[in-house]
Amino acid sequence: MQARSSELVVVELLLGVAQDIARAVDAGLEDEVEITRAQHDILRALARSTHNLGVADLGREIGCSRINATRLVERLARDGRVTVTPTMSRNLYLLVRMTPGGADAWSRGEAARVGIAERRMAPLGVDEKRALVWLLQRLRGRAMP
Repeated sequence: MQARSSELVVVELLLGVAQDIARAVDAGLEDEVEITRAQHDILRALARSTHNLGVADLGREIGCSRINATRLVERLARDGRVTVTPTMSRNLYLLVRMTPGGADAWSRGEAARVGIAERRMAPLGVDEKRALVWLLQRLRGRAMP
């Protein structure tokens, strides 16, 4: 059996930590806000947009197919978190708008994400966090001096 390279060990650790954090975010959103991460991603895209978005636009924004985006939007609409309006100018083009209930869910979701991040990063000191950010940015090719 061949020994694993130190680079592979680092990559596996990074992926493992990312998966753990993703699971914690998923659980936090479902427990605290009663939405999935994908639904929260739709709400985040709407909150950040300066104009109305269509279902296909939302799918592209969050990296999922139009069919999956449609299902997410339908669920959010059933829960009163978005409204969907067909446009007259484009056949079957649906504009999605966030409702006050959706804005509340997005806001609570962001607060849950912040809380999860703070809890996950709590064991690290300030200097360790700065060093970790620098190292991760360097690995992504964006290191700051």
